[in-house]
Parts: sequence; structure tokens; C-alpha cells
Amino acid sequence: VLPTLATNGEYRYSVTDVLPHTNGQTWLYRIQQIDYNGQATYSNVVYIQTGTNQPLQVAIYPNPVTANAKLQMIAPASAWIRYAIVDASGKTVAQQQVWVQKGAINFSLNQEIGLRKGNYWVVVTDLQGHQLQRVSFIKQ
Repeated sequence: VLPTLATNGEYRYSVTDVLPHTNGQTWLYRIQQIDYNGQATYSNVVYIQTGTNQPLQVAIYPNPVTANAKLQMIAPASAWIRYAIVDASGKTVAQQQVWVQKGAINFSLNQEIGLRKGNYWVVVTDLQGHQLQRVSFIKQ
């Protein structure tokens, strides 16, 4: 896909995914840009939820995580939520309860928990323990 140049100098990409999607699934997309010199760079991962049964949107970036990571949530309403970082064995390695305002919110993930290399999940629940969203990430 070739980008178009906007009037402000930014390049914009557009593509239509023609694969069939099932409602309630989360799809992850990112762009790989290869420069004329052969160097590749990647965009942030964009999460798209079809048939929004879970209106809370959650993303981790950058993914894979190397040092500092951000947890982004787009909340349909203000509420208290809990998020937990769970390792591949199912062990909760960190958790926090936070107030989210309606709209987009970014949190810095606490790097003091000392995540080792591996696969992790961020599991977001309401205060009653109902799972609202779950996203995976890789710690390098």
C-alpha cells in the first residue's frame, strides 16, 4: 500500500481488510514501512473490535515492550476498573485499581515490577470481577 501525502506533510495509509470478521473479535493491525534504503519501521499496533460487545478499548504500546510501556484505554463512560498483568503461566504479577474518565486515557505501566522476557496479558475487569477486555503483549 502506498501512502498519500497530506497537506501538513504527514503520510496517510488506507487499506480495506477483505477477510470475513466475526462480531466480538479483536483484530490487530500495524504498518511495516520499508524505506528506500531497505530499513523497516513499524507503526504502533491498532486494535479494532468488531460488533462491540465490549465497548472498552484497550491497547499496549509499543508491543513488543522493551523498556517503557503505555496502557491506553478508551472508555465509553467514567468508572472504576482493575487491570492485572498476567504471565503465560496464569500468575498475576501486578494489578491496580484505577478511575478512568470517559474517553482516551494513558497509563504508564509500572516497570518496577520487573517483567522478565515472555508473553503476558493485561486483563481489565470491573470491580465485580467481570472481564471487560484482555490484550496480550510481549516483553523483550
